[in-house]
Amino acid sequence: MRTFFAVGLGGAIGSMARYAVGSFLGRRDGWDYWMATMAVNVTGAIALGILVGFFGEHVTDNTAVRTGLTVGLLGGYTTFSTWMVESIDLVGIGRIGAGVLNVVVAVVAGLIAALVGLAIGRTLAV
Repeated sequence: MRTFFAVGLGGAIGSMARYAVGSFLGRRDGWDYWMATMAVNVTGAIALGILVGFFGEHVTDNTAVRTGLTVGLLGGYTTFSTWMVESIDLVGIGRIGAGVLNVVVAVVAGLIAALVGLAIGRTLAV
């Protein structure tokens, strides 16, 4: 039951953080809405990499903390479904290059961020 509530609390905090980042970036320098989603997903990928790298070596007995942070906090923070819909919307309004770029950059940047995060997490675990 502790893990269940940890996921719920983490999800609430992650969702609020996602809204805050989106609101901040959406008003700054005319960034399009999809760039805010990109920023959230890439920072979420690096954060998840750090946590997985760290928890892979430490705190393995504390399922509530690990799951609350990974599934709850970062699950509420990142936005895969939003990313997909926004990519389709960009293509639908004729911004085909932006839609394709959104998918390609997010995948490449997300993979790099996850690799960097894992390396950082494993370093911290030493």
